[in-house]
Amino acid sequence: MILDLASLSQGTPPSVELSQKDTLPVTDSQSPLQQQQQQQNQKQRYTRNVSLVDASRRLINRKIRYNQCSTISDIMCFVGMTGIILMIIGSELIFAANKQNYLRIIFVLKLATTISTVLLIILVIVYHYYALNLYCLNNSLDDWRVGLTLKRAAIIALELMICAIHPLSRQVLVIGYSSSGSTILNTSITNNDEAAKKLLPYNYLDVALGLPMFFRLYLFGRVLMFHLRVVRDVTSQSLSHFSRVSIDFTFVIKYYLQIWPTRSLMIPGTFLFFIGSWSFRACEYQSGVNQISFLDAMWLFIITFTTVGYGDFSPTTYCGRNIAVLIALTGIILSAILIAVLLRKLEFSRWETYVYNLVLSTEISKAKNHASANIIKYAIALFRFKQRGRYSSFEYLLAQKKLFTWIKTNRSIRQKQRKLIDACVDRVEPLCSQALTNPINERITQQCVLMQEKMDRLEKRLVEMNGVMESIQNFLNILLTKDIK
Repeated sequence: MILDLASLSQGTPPSVELSQKDTLPVTDSQSPLQQQQQQQNQKQRYTRNVSLVDASRRLINRKIRYNQCSTISDIMCFVGMTGIILMIIGSELIFAANKQNYLRIIFVLKLATTISTVLLIILVIVYHYYALNLYCLNNSLDDWRVGLTLKRAAIIALELMICAIHPLSRQVLVIGYSSSGSTILNTSITNNDEAAKKLLPYNYLDVALGLPMFFRLYLFGRVLMFHLRVVRDVTSQSLSHFSRVSIDFTFVIKYYLQIWPTRSLMIPGTFLFFIGSWSFRACEYQSGVNQISFLDAMWLFIITFTTVGYGDFSPTTYCGRNIAVLIALTGIILSAILIAVLLRKLEFSRWETYVYNLVLSTEISKAKNHASANIIKYAIALFRFKQRGRYSSFEYLLAQKKLFTWIKTNRSIRQKQRKLIDACVDRVEPLCSQALTNPINERITQQCVLMQEKMDRLEKRLVEMNGVMESIQNFLNILLTKDIK
């Protein structure tokens, strides 16, 4: 069989030709049935070779498409984060007191944000094109339109909408006041008029288009899905395939919550802290009013996240109130998860539980022995008082009271001991299980030794029988030779 390796490296279907080694010579002495069988074998061999070549081609194309998706995902994440940073810098320049000095910079930053958004949209389209090809290769689909389901189309449209939202790079409007007092509306940033210039108020449209840009942080999750070891590992992929478990983003979150619960909560919580604080600062901006500082916004986030609400700071705009509601709900959920993680950290492990039960059982046994000794002690004291006839003495009554007290204490200790035994019923103690399995292991070992001895004896007997048979055979050969002579 001859393969076209050049076409295989280019990702095109290679040509398969049968060589002389793959074909068997057909002679005239063969019957028609044999010739037909030989032709069928050649066709089966050819089909098998074509299938192997097609599988190798699909694997090569899959690797190429996967690497392309990974690279484009990294570039998308970088471009998306760049747009968010440019948006934050531009907004902070608008928040500045001397904002008139930064008009050109604000315009350039918004224009750069628009350019990065357009580039991000193009990258999203290219990424989904390669992802759709990868899906078709994984499922052996010949036409990409079969893989473009309604759900996938909706996800692509939603992603394009999220990536397209950004503050518009419109030209900054400047209101100039002439010396005569008339208002002049200019669309040019440079105005040589002697009148003062004042930037138009920071409108809510910029907030409504700027804050949704933080939804681009989902690109971090996509980058993690391409670079995490648990996703790229062949062993984990094989186990998930055989177990029918999909290793998706939800599985990855659960996986790392089990391995690194503290880090998995602290890192997203830190990002949420800074994003929520800046969102409060952006929503509460009002032109001509003292802008809330970032430290005050951080304090407002903390008291909202923890649902404390001291009342010294509170959002006054509808945007800030909506952000406060979202932060409060997120704080309740994350606080519950954090408490669950802390409780798991404080739980005993298996061996710690065993040691704890052993120590507690020892202490209860000591307390029980102490109570039993005191019961015997005061019972003997009462017996002596009765022999002396001191029934109404103070010492007799005191000893009787202490006797009843220690009897009650002994009963409570025995009840605690029963509860401890009941708590340990479902937990197989390692030492007890080892003590139960040791005799069984010893018996099995002894039986194996006996079987080995029996096998050795049988082997010796077989060797002896073989020697006897050889001697008999030699004796018979000698007799036969004598008879022949």
